Amino acid sequence: AELSCNLCWETLEPPFIVTSCGHAFCKKHTNHPKFDPSTCPGCRGHVPRVGGLREMTYFLGESDQRILNGSHPDTVMQSCLSAVNFWVSQERNRGDYAMHRMAKLQESKDHLKQKFQAAYQDVEANLKHERELRQQAEAAHEEMQQENLHVKQKYQEEARKVHAMQETIISLKRKRGDSGNVSTMGSPLRSGTPHRPGG
Repeated sequence: AELSCNLCWETLEPPFIVTSCGHAFCKKHTNHPKFDPSTCPGCRGHVPRVGGLREMTYFLGESDQRILNGSHPDTVMQSCLSAVNFWVSQERNRGDYAMHRMAKLQESKDHLKQKFQAAYQDVEANLKHERELRQQAEAAHEEMQQENLHVKQKYQEEARKVHAMQETIISLKRKRGDSGNVSTMGSPLRSGTPHRPGG
């Protein structure tokens, strides 16, 4: 098993830093310009300058193990329990971070979903508007065609009337011409009869 850094949540590579308040983080973070050895980078709580930050590894060397020699078994058990509790706490922190990340991802997902729904509604509204405009254009086009047909029919009717009137005028002219010729032919030609004085 390995621990995770309470800052970047990457796997802790030994040696790493453990705080007296129960946090662990990568040693590289101590090189940050804003690093304060009296403040825990994990919770921003105060830690003592002596023993507040300890450099640790996963396994104790033989010389470190001899530190417990001569300690009462209860003390040794208490130290072991403290170490186990630290690991449990770290697992809890990792779980909390995972839940936090999941909540953030869900929040981002919900935000994207809302943006998608808003964009979809905009597209639907635009499509509806385009359909209405097309229907209006088709209705106007059909109305124009009907009007053009009506105008064409009216023009044809007026043309027929004009043609009929012209035919009537031509017929009347012909009749008038024929009537004038008949009247001329039926009158006596007195110019050829000799005039006799005294009858």
